Amino acid sequence: MEEKINVISLPGATAITTALVGSGLDTKKFVFLGFLPIKKSERESALDEIGREKRTVIIYEAPHRIVRTLEELKQYIEGRKVVIARELTKVHEEYIRGTADEVLSKLGNDVKGEIVVLIEGGKDEIAMEPEDLLRRYIECGMDKKEAIKLTAKQLKIPKSEIYKLTLKDES
Repeated sequence: MEEKINVISLPGATAITTALVGSGLDTKKFVFLGFLPIKKSERESALDEIGREKRTVIIYEAPHRIVRTLEELKQYIEGRKVVIARELTKVHEEYIRGTADEVLSKLGNDVKGEIVVLIEGGKDEIAMEPEDLLRRYIECGMDKKEAIKLTAKQLKIPKSEIYKLTLKDES
């Protein structure tokens, strides 16, 4: 622009738009988060953000990490639709749709190619009781300590109060 060179933008030059339109998910509002962080604490924070997001979420993922990412996402997006868009605009273009569990069962072990993951935005939920939310996270396979931390964060109450609930359940 500074050099007065005319730049022409081509539609479809990014996998984000192609995947979003082909996904069948809501296209009115969406957020692109790029690749998820690798560092555990940053990754958990990003997954929590996805879990609370009301817009369609779009992320990129590497083939060797896609199974792990879907396994982790299950705890945060229970029941929401997920779409894996793979090898877009190429001969082996593929869309895999369903819940995280359904997509995992269809995916197979030898995943190759460029992958875009799209996650349906969350719905406004009726406020849950701390005990119910904590139990839901633990039943989904989340570590008790992480479940306490996430419950406290989501409900904006001290972790110590959530911890007391676990002591009450154990007695």
